[in-house]
Amino acid sequence: MRGIDGIRWRLANWRAKRNRLSFALAIRSARVETLLGPSASPARTDFQMVSFSGARDFEEQLLSLLSFRRWVGIPASWIVFSDGTHTDEMRALLLEKFPWVTLRTWDYSKKLVSRDADFLFDYAKDHAMGKRLVAYSTFPLEAPTLFLDSDVLFYSKAAELLGPAFAGRQQWFLPDMDWGTLDTRFLSENARDLYQSNGGFYLLKPGFSWQPVFDFLKRLENKFEYFSDQTAFHVAFKEQGVMALDPRVFVLHCDDQFALGLNETPGQMAIRHFVAMVRHKIWEPGWRWHLALS
Repeated sequence: MRGIDGIRWRLANWRAKRNRLSFALAIRSARVETLLGPSASPARTDFQMVSFSGARDFEEQLLSLLSFRRWVGIPASWIVFSDGTHTDEMRALLLEKFPWVTLRTWDYSKKLVSRDADFLFDYAKDHAMGKRLVAYSTFPLEAPTLFLDSDVLFYSKAAELLGPAFAGRQQWFLPDMDWGTLDTRFLSENARDLYQSNGGFYLLKPGFSWQPVFDFLKRLENKFEYFSDQTAFHVAFKEQGVMALDPRVFVLHCDDQFALGLNETPGQMAIRHFVAMVRHKIWEPGWRWHLALS
């Protein structure tokens, strides 16, 4: 990273750090209704949402919730599984600002793990993805459920596009930006698919089976890589006909990693997943930008 790209990246990260702190102060000092004003969506949806997060990404989780409240409304339920690192202050703040959210430790799910999936406990010892999988795979799929990471933000097209996605029997996943962010052993044995699934945003419905996920992970014999769980999702989604969402509006890319500003505007997107390489892009323009408040 040299020259103008390096200068832009450092400037963007400097802005991001400043703006993240500004948001942390704003969300603690005002009610959500005050922050959003008349722009908050009045809708009450029947959407069921599930997230997984911790103390390190607490502000990102809060902004994700705030962006949903702004553009979509209030869901029927939103359960945030904690990795166990949330402080008492964080827990109290989350429930005060978003009373329709339930914060639940991932340990809650341990007793629900079936005997044939107890290898997940070894996965969870060293990998946060293992804890997430314990929480998600034991969540009762009694209704269409959107599973999403804390660094997913919602935008103006979300309300009109999520409704049809929740309806019907079709299940959906967010395609990754390119082929390759998968377990290296899978990559060595399989040809490229048109779309690769991303593990940070998918809509599952009653009847989805977690067994193909478990079967793939078992074959790894407790030798897990960073993208092992995402690969297991990819295998299970392909086997069960889960389809890719339109990547033009359900956005995941790193094309603006070294640029100033974001490639898309809030009016062009339904959601964007800000993966690690572009996490700073959440905060670079300021939290009000995502909500079209400035």
